Amino acid sequence: MSGLRQGIWSRLAEGPGNEALLAPDGGGAGLAGSAACRATRPGAGLTLKPMAKLPELMAPRRRGGTRAATPRPSHLTCILGALLSLACSSPAQAPARPAYRPVVRELTITTVPLLVKEMRTLLPFLGADFAPGGVLAGKEVYAFVPNHLTVGEGDTLRLTFYNPEDDRHGFVLPALAVNLPGQSVTHATYVATTPGIFSFFCSVPSHLPMMQGQLVVLPAEVMAASAPSH
Repeated sequence: MSGLRQGIWSRLAEGPGNEALLAPDGGGAGLAGSAACRATRPGAGLTLKPMAKLPELMAPRRRGGTRAATPRPSHLTCILGALLSLACSSPAQAPARPAYRPVVRELTITTVPLLVKEMRTLLPFLGADFAPGGVLAGKEVYAFVPNHLTVGEGDTLRLTFYNPEDDRHGFVLPALAVNLPGQSVTHATYVATTPGIFSFFCSVPSHLPMMQGQLVVLPAEVMAASAPSH
């Protein structure tokens, strides 16, 4: 940046009529004492004169008592005009993002056994767990995989459920209930019309509270803001 400043000052010193705008530091006529601006020439001990002097200094010079017909503008005059134009211009407005357009999402959910009675031979400790008074008495542990879904407001969800084992399940969501027979593939459609967080769960009481999850529906404004700009 210092090299750029020195180049600008060199061009200013070469311009016709710019000598009067440059004065030695400490001479009392420089811009160093002005509250409006403190631009100095690095390494050369030169300062701009106060802004109050600019109209007088940039006025056409008199030659022999007569005013010059067409004064030639200096480099400094052009630069000052450009800087003032940039300072007064309003900041550029960011382009508005387009509204979110809902999409169709294909989602697959699988019912997975985690701790069930058929595993008692493989995991002997389950014998005590499933026995009366055990921690899993009257229960079996299953899960929906995945059990956390995130979509946008207005999206259409085409759900495919895989239930590979022989126990029946059910998928329950506000305004949606799907029966999932054992060893079956089931399809359902759901439109996420309302933003929010909604719980879904299995309709079989012995599979609760473990077999559940959440559907997160993000507002359209959030989806539009997070979409990549093109």
